[in-house]
Amino acid sequence: GHLLGAAGAVEAIIGIQALRKGIIPQTINADPVDPAMEILVTSKQSIKLEPSTKDQFILKNSFGFGGHNISIVFSATHKIQ
Repeated sequence: GHLLGAAGAVEAIIGIQALRKGIIPQTINADPVDPAMEILVTSKQSIKLEPSTKDQFILKNSFGFGGHNISIVFSATHKIQ
């Protein structure tokens, strides 16, 4: 089934956990990937990121029924005050 209104919140939690743990989760059903595309697709397994002093962010997009759309950026190191 579909989580409807809760889908975006669950996806945001998964994204935040990925930032906290320093991983890029596996993406299912992303095969085959066009070899002409210069993009990292984690279709086979998750990738552990190297610890870094650089900022790490995720962009979370949600597109809901009836045209409800939202985007939010989460940061591993910045806090809004």
